[in-house]
Amino acid sequence: MQSELELSRPDKTPITCWEEWTPPKKEYQWVLGRSAMELAKAWFAGGRLSPPQELIKLLDSHPRLHNLKLIRGIPECVTILPVKGEGRNHDLWLIGRTEHDSVTICIEAKADEPFGNETVAEYRATALRRREKRERTGVPERINALLKLVAGSASYWDPIRYQLLTAMCGTVLQAKKDSSSLAVFVVHEFRTEKTKPENLERNNEDYERFLTVIGIPSSSAMNGCLQGPVMIDGVECLVGKAVTTMKTTADAFDSTSANASLRADALREEVTMGKYVIGDFVKAEFKDDASGESEWMWVMVHSSDDEKRVVFGRLDNEPVVFKRLRLGQEIAVSYDLIREHRSAASS
Repeated sequence: MQSELELSRPDKTPITCWEEWTPPKKEYQWVLGRSAMELAKAWFAGGRLSPPQELIKLLDSHPRLHNLKLIRGIPECVTILPVKGEGRNHDLWLIGRTEHDSVTICIEAKADEPFGNETVAEYRATALRRREKRERTGVPERINALLKLVAGSASYWDPIRYQLLTAMCGTVLQAKKDSSSLAVFVVHEFRTEKTKPENLERNNEDYERFLTVIGIPSSSAMNGCLQGPVMIDGVECLVGKAVTTMKTTADAFDSTSANASLRADALREEVTMGKYVIGDFVKAEFKDDASGESEWMWVMVHSSDDEKRVVFGRLDNEPVVFKRLRLGQEIAVSYDLIREHRSAASS
């Protein structure tokens, strides 16, 4: 990916350091360890403007973005949504080009804050209760307009977080405004000392439900890889999730699942090519030191890192003992726990 990027505030004031980043509307959100400030710092990690490595890897993962050149970006960019009300606030809007496409990229940054406090159904119900009290609100009409835009029925979208609906629609509408032929919606998750595993898991489940509704099987999605395109309101859209972890490797262990099993997407360091490659299968022994129980399960390999001696992949078994794990979950396993290896080359 190439970059001639210029960042500015919505009023076109240039941004030359993370401290000049456009802060969120609510002052309490602009704090260390939360998504807004971590996003700003990630774009100036080396003391100068540079896209985060995790985002670069995500964008480079799709052939449609080969030789993407980023041109301009605005934090806290607002896209007008149908029906009177607040617009969609993109944590970062980017415009770029490839040889064949103009590209709009809209980023939703998250630490472990939820994708809003309500689902589509809950937000509609809250608005209807307000109407019963004779309060004015256009929320039901807005929801209907957004569902028309994504060509989705209420029964499918009702359990989805409302913020994800507005984020996807806002990305599509911004792409139309930009005259872009390709739209990219990115969730950039920041794992810090302030994030809690249970909140990250909740967000991941909400994100996977969202993928399913827009036509992307959650089982095919992995952090660091763009999925799609899917067509939404005449715009081709890619969707993906990047994860940046500010914790130490030791902090990334999930002690409630297995003492040597890592959350695969919790490592910030760039993963190098290792002895286990995509398409391989490894059988790993998962142990719980507290109970003494263990369980052998297959992992479908995505990549590995010989230096850290870690395999990254998806769990290919339905757990019997470790119920906190689940079939298809992204994990990472120490080489020391591998008991069997099936090479993709030999299959």
